[in-house]
Amino acid sequence: MRSIHKIKYPVPSLILILIVSLMIIIITIGSGPPTKSEPTKGITSSQSGLGTAGIKVGSLPTSIAVNPKTNKLYVTYGFSNKVSVLDGNTGNRLNTIRIGHYPHIVVIDPYTNTIYVTNGGSDTISVIDGDTDTLMDPITIHGKPAYISINPVTHILSVTNTISNKVSMIDSYTNSIVANDTLPGGYGSNVVVNPVTNRVYIASPDSNVVSVIDLQSNKIVTEIPVGKMPEGMAINPVSGIVYVANYLSNTLSLIDGRDDKIIADIIGLGKHPIGLGVNPITNTVYVTYSGSNSVSVINTPIIEGTIRYKAIANITVGVYPSSVAVNPNTDMVYVVNTNSNTISVINGTSNTVVVGVNFETEPSNLGDIQCNGQMISNNITTFVSYGEELACSAITLTQNEKLTGSKSLDEFLWSIHDVFAGGILFDLAGLEM
Repeated sequence: MRSIHKIKYPVPSLILILIVSLMIIIITIGSGPPTKSEPTKGITSSQSGLGTAGIKVGSLPTSIAVNPKTNKLYVTYGFSNKVSVLDGNTGNRLNTIRIGHYPHIVVIDPYTNTIYVTNGGSDTISVIDGDTDTLMDPITIHGKPAYISINPVTHILSVTNTISNKVSMIDSYTNSIVANDTLPGGYGSNVVVNPVTNRVYIASPDSNVVSVIDLQSNKIVTEIPVGKMPEGMAINPVSGIVYVANYLSNTLSLIDGRDDKIIADIIGLGKHPIGLGVNPITNTVYVTYSGSNSVSVINTPIIEGTIRYKAIANITVGVYPSSVAVNPNTDMVYVVNTNSNTISVINGTSNTVVVGVNFETEPSNLGDIQCNGQMISNNITTFVSYGEELACSAITLTQNEKLTGSKSLDEFLWSIHDVFAGGILFDLAGLEM
């Protein structure tokens, strides 16, 4: 949806068309060549009925990963056997890649720009070249691969298999299995790896423990009791803190990777935690609560050798938030809402849900857009907090700055349109009839 604003010279008229679902405003203003249009005011709002904005995606998205270098998002869909590639700056879909049956989890090796997706229905791991977003030769792995993690230093993949109760270690350079470890606690769900200690942490929902494997010896060195039905996991590779979301006990367990001891069990933030994402730069963890349709933000700094923790925000998102990805370079957080087919975007600095607003001018070099007193680049997405007021104006060039060539200062057309679901809902405040 978009709002179209057209300034013509010199006919003095104004036409306004309003559509109920998303007001589309067409303005024609005259009486001589003005240097600035009347501001159009409005607030960012949602048309999805969920109370939040989000990137519209396909049916039943299950997991998400972001490459912090390219800022590309990769989203899996469990029942449509595909991966969507999105631009993290704009939410635009760049590509759709057909992969194996029942894809589950996607991870990225940012150093090789390679994407890996477990396909439980075809006993394979799809391998995608992130430079071209094309499929490479898949990795065959029997036992219904489910969760996957990668050591960005050694480039070893750790994959849990739901049927064989094993975790497989795969050399991503040769695509060969280098080890298979049986989990005594039953099948493993989520898995994370500490690239510093080269240890792997696997959650076992049946036995409510986290198994720790030393990849030097490929042996289980300890089992850590946690809450009921541990599902989601994440690790801060800098501090070594391992976060475990315990789905049935509604708790978040924090494990100190220095000694593999429980630091704390955080309770009371929501129902059915399932997804976790970490920003290692800010020492912040994001927890999705599928039963509360919310994301909790928890700061876990290390002060004088002691790990502290504090819940700093609770953010409403879409229906059944499941997976979460964090780009530490941009401090943006992306949350998959499985039952509303959207991705909520959170600004990690303000801890608010944002919408993406994109501005276009025609001709592109005839003028600029100004919102809330700040100049906005043409055709560049600007993130605006949900509920924030916007006052936008078109700043045209003066007659002394006429362009040379075939283009003339006949008219200046500009538009505001949302690139995420939810949109920009403009009212008529500030407009003169």
